[in-house]
Amino acid sequence: MAPPELSDQQEQQTRTSAAEIHEAIERLLAGEAFLANRPWSEIWWGLMHLDLFSGWRIAIWIERDALGVCHAATAADGRNWIYGCQRDDWTLGPAARILEPLGLLSPRQRQALEARLRRACCWPAPEPIDGGWMPPLHQLQRVHPRGRQSRPHRSPRRSPHRTGAASRALCPEAIAGGKGSMG
Repeated sequence: MAPPELSDQQEQQTRTSAAEIHEAIERLLAGEAFLANRPWSEIWWGLMHLDLFSGWRIAIWIERDALGVCHAATAADGRNWIYGCQRDDWTLGPAARILEPLGLLSPRQRQALEARLRRACCWPAPEPIDGGWMPPLHQLQRVHPRGRQSRPHRSPRRSPHRTGAASRALCPEAIAGGKGSMG
């Protein structure tokens, strides 16, 4: 069974608008608390995800260490917006301009937003793994390629014809120079 078709009015209710996102960004500029997924210094070209205190989630492109465009946003009530979903006049076809929330900011507001994002607080880093829940690597048993466990207390079998240093693999540099073996 196919999903029911949405009318234009219903489609508009399921999407947020660039103007609403612009208002959320203005509140962020006014001092609303937010967290980023990673610091600006780790991004040269990529997305910075923001979680605003008001419930908005906004993804902004950082392009060559400069503020780019808004990639996506989700309002606190679940309505979403994706870059390219809103145009100034759909009847213009390909000539229609994409309405983009960061494009609605003044140059001064863009500079202020970039400065605020460069100083953003990030989600706490995950706890380091201390090995308490997992045995250390040296205590793990080796697994035989055929699925049998090897016995760690037995040394590998050696050819009866090779013993000592001659049984070890030679370094390529050692062969050329006539020196010892790697060990």
